Amino acid sequence: MATRYLILSDLHLTDFEDHADGWKKYKSSQFSIDADFESLLKEFSQQKENGNDLCLILNGDTIDFDLITAIPDEPPWPVSRSERRRGLDASEAKSIWKLEHILSHHSRLISALAQYLAGGHQLVYVMGNHDREFHFAGVQQAWLDALQQAAGREKLSFQPSQVVFEPWFYTVPDKIFVEHGQQYDYYVSFRHLLQPTVKRKGE
Repeated sequence: MATRYLILSDLHLTDFEDHADGWKKYKSSQFSIDADFESLLKEFSQQKENGNDLCLILNGDTIDFDLITAIPDEPPWPVSRSERRRGLDASEAKSIWKLEHILSHHSRLISALAQYLAGGHQLVYVMGNHDREFHFAGVQQAWLDALQQAAGREKLSFQPSQVVFEPWFYTVPDKIFVEHGQQYDYYVSFRHLLQPTVKRKGE
């Protein structure tokens, strides 16, 4: 049986900010891709009818943690003055909050992914340089939880094993090799890609 792959890179999903004066227009809801993503995934899912296994590969920078400057109204952890200006640091707890905040703006897209998974298909998430925070196990679990909750609302289900996280690249020998590619750019590469964390103030 053949496997058909759909590879999408650099969706850069973030929260929406609609300002009357055009401030941060790049974050405007008018640029939402959710409806187009849903249509594309439905079209891709029809390939199953031809007896194919299906694998969707989100190839890096699907979620853009770097664009989030919002903070909770009542943060459960300390927030520095710098974070209030530029966005929360990339600690596990704060990254989980950022992910959940982003996904709250993209319920249609998450629902489309949940329906795709409920069809028995595979989802591979390759990490890039804007979504490296998926390095944290808690952030991966928050992504899975959001997908399973979306499936549950539709009275659907899928197995967590259908979702695979890859910190560098995804490959099937003699078939496919997929990599986001930030390691080829001096300005966005990681010195220690498989262990991209540093300790700061004991965290």
